[in-house]
Amino acid sequence: SSSTDAIGSTSEADCLCETGTYLPIGGGVCLPCPDTMVCPKGSSEANYALYIGQAAGDVTKEYRRLKARFWSSMNKPMSVFECDSERVCAGGDPGPDGCVGGLEGQACEHCPKGRLWNGKECQECLDVESSSIIFPMLPLIICPIF
Repeated sequence: SSSTDAIGSTSEADCLCETGTYLPIGGGVCLPCPDTMVCPKGSSEANYALYIGQAAGDVTKEYRRLKARFWSSMNKPMSVFECDSERVCAGGDPGPDGCVGGLEGQACEHCPKGRLWNGKECQECLDVESSSIIFPMLPLIICPIF
């Protein structure tokens, strides 16, 4: 279902989808919001193009956003992945801003090269941890095989 914000509106363009629904590209009827997303009143797939800068217009218009624990890329916002926890995927807008603590990749799955996840954020690796020669040999030095 849809409604307008202005009293006495006569234009179909003034119709907005209710909270929990969205208008698909091409218009038609408002559809139920996917379980992985939040759809504020007025959500429209066409408005997402405004957000990512692929169309000109009012960037304050509403579009679907991800719930916490879910991630999608900016290029494919409808291809949604479930993350390990809400601690790594904050939800909100598709793309890298949905990852917390410096995580990156599909579903915020890893730290950037040279960084290590400590349970809260990606931190710089120590020289020993990042060495491709010393680190694999370290257990042999510390715990010699008998």
